[in-house]
Amino acid sequence: MREVFREATAWTQAPTRVIDAASGTTYITRVLHSFLHKAGRVLLVVALLVSCGAHWLVLQSIAWTAMLVENSQRTTLVEAVKRTFDGTHPCGLCKQIAGGKQQEKKNDMPVFAGKIELIYEPHAIALHPPRLGQVLPSLTQSAPAYFPPPLLQPPRLS
Repeated sequence: MREVFREATAWTQAPTRVIDAASGTTYITRVLHSFLHKAGRVLLVVALLVSCGAHWLVLQSIAWTAMLVENSQRTTLVEAVKRTFDGTHPCGLCKQIAGGKQQEKKNDMPVFAGKIELIYEPHAIALHPPRLGQVLPSLTQSAPAYFPPPLLQPPRLS
């Protein structure tokens, strides 16, 4: 069974933070850890999508939606869909997206077509034991033992 203690300030006696006796962590620490963990996952997914080129898909979808709305105001919905997706009537945003994709392809690193040869060259390692007359220094002092006081006092039985 987990016990939870509430720390109170002397002047108000209102709980300032909740401390979990089993783990010694505060509620704020756990919430912050949970938030950072979830935010890290979201950022990882966003970075993965951007590295795969999903940002072009999002921009193209926005351009198609804007074109569909604009074309449907002038003609019927069927004609607007045909005009939007036929490829012969691109809008300004579609042209910028196509240019950005071409620029990104030009900036790609050239592919190395050569053969990489990995050669292992072993090296000799020599270990020498201590000499017969050599005496290793001994420890004459020890570090003082330090035991910090516990963060929480043990619970009292009522």
